[in-house]
Amino acid sequence: FTQDNLFSAVHDKGFRTAISGYYCFEKLVPQSAVSFSYYTPGEDAEADNDVVEAATPFLQNSAIKLVLIHIDQVDYAGHHEGGPQSPNWNSAATRADNLLLFIANQIDLEKDTLVVFSDHGHIMAGGHGGQDPDILVEPFVIAGAAVKKGVQTEINMVDIAPTVSALLGVSIPA
Repeated sequence: FTQDNLFSAVHDKGFRTAISGYYCFEKLVPQSAVSFSYYTPGEDAEADNDVVEAATPFLQNSAIKLVLIHIDQVDYAGHHEGGPQSPNWNSAATRADNLLLFIANQIDLEKDTLVVFSDHGHIMAGGHGGQDPDILVEPFVIAGAAVKKGVQTEINMVDIAPTVSALLGVSIPA
């Protein structure tokens, strides 16, 4: 693994890290920089419940400074259950929102920071599209320590790692 990355920067600073999510992260992040992990081949609601359950002890361990939790069921609904036009999409989004609420309740937002983002959207029929705003414009929410409340701005995907790096006081990945 030759790419400079956030997990390695955090690990190199002497902090512990954790990932709970879809098994693709085993290949996306150098495992030498991951202190704790749970990976699943599942992408549906049951898999997401397992992912959040496995991540809960990570969130409660103050030695772990970076925890990535990958909730995948909305993407699954986009690819396999009819896309945003399907009632399955809204059901998946509601379940994902409930999991995010559970996660937020596991941390202390006076000292911790929660970052929520998506990597892409879906065309109405489901699946990936081209340059449509529905595909390219996605949510980014950050709350907690060192975050100004009520600020709304547009960011780019490449802003996420530098933002998290700054919050953790680690070097920004190239």
